Amino acid sequence: MWITASGIVDVAPRARDPDPRPSLVYVTTSGLGDLIVALPLLVRLREHYRAVPIIQRRHAEFARLLQRDGLLEDPLPMVSGLRLRSDPAGTVDVIRHVNRIRPEVTLIYGKPVLVLAAIVGLLRSESVIHASPARGPARLATRFDWRLGRFSHVASSGNRACDQSRFAGELGHGEHHGRWNLSRQSRDRLFGSVASRLPGEGYVVVAPWAGDPRRSAPLHIFKSCIEVIVGDAGLPVVITGTAEHKPQVAELIDGVPGSLARDLVGETDIPELLGILHGAKFLLANDSGSMHMATLVDLPSVIVFGPTTPDMILPTDRRATITSIQLDAKFRRAKPHRVDRIDRAPRRGDGIHPHVREVLLNACR
Repeated sequence: MWITASGIVDVAPRARDPDPRPSLVYVTTSGLGDLIVALPLLVRLREHYRAVPIIQRRHAEFARLLQRDGLLEDPLPMVSGLRLRSDPAGTVDVIRHVNRIRPEVTLIYGKPVLVLAAIVGLLRSESVIHASPARGPARLATRFDWRLGRFSHVASSGNRACDQSRFAGELGHGEHHGRWNLSRQSRDRLFGSVASRLPGEGYVVVAPWAGDPRRSAPLHIFKSCIEVIVGDAGLPVVITGTAEHKPQVAELIDGVPGSLARDLVGETDIPELLGILHGAKFLLANDSGSMHMATLVDLPSVIVFGPTTPDMILPTDRRATITSIQLDAKFRRAKPHRVDRIDRAPRRGDGIHPHVREVLLNACR
């Protein structure tokens, strides 16, 4: 299957004019945020390659939005999923797509099974370059550059955004200062499609859930933050999330006047969420896809980090205010970047930490 700006098709449409650029396929990890983190790299490489990321079906509408905005190539290969454990057929389809395209370069981030496939010659690509987050039992192998035939591994920097720049460096392409976030026209159009559902200007988007439950802070922390935003700063909040989280909304906004809380959980798709973010004052969220989507519309964010830290995820020039609440003692030795750090999560009834209150009030101004 292939994604085009106009829809999903079974066969890649033929280009009217031959593309003189060599082809490059990019395979990233499975989260929406991972695709967004890779966007600056993909935009940079389009000057030299026909750079096509492999897209999961659940992100197809988002990919089409980026195609229409000129950020991604058209068409793009699509698979059902990129998680081997939950969707092994998706990984098989990745190999099939690579072998049909036969790219000059294949970039792989993570994905040890695809690394093995490349090493034993199952990927028909002239060269394969791999990088991986420095974690898990194979972390030692991620710390060094090494080569094996047409396969190259570049050492992890420990930061996912910086790892993407290492790919560009390995290919011999330096800094790129072009646009990689949504155009003003796209942002305004997306906001216009949802404006009637929003509480006017000056609202704060609160996204308390992450796709990986390990990254979701306890709900009462977000409830305490909402009390500061609504009670102390007087700003309305818009709650977003997926339908599975709908039953938790009542607890989250209990006691908040109805005029100052708008529940849109389970009622938005990705383009609509981007429109909501564009009109907001700031985003309050976990380390999640919402955090990365905020970067596409240049929205400041206050992010609650738990098992991850900004040093692991964000580029150093990211314009965001980061509040790190360490939820797991295993990660207390981390050295976050630009972080108001709290050594423990407040328990129910403790109230909110003074530093968190200060960060929230500053963001509300």
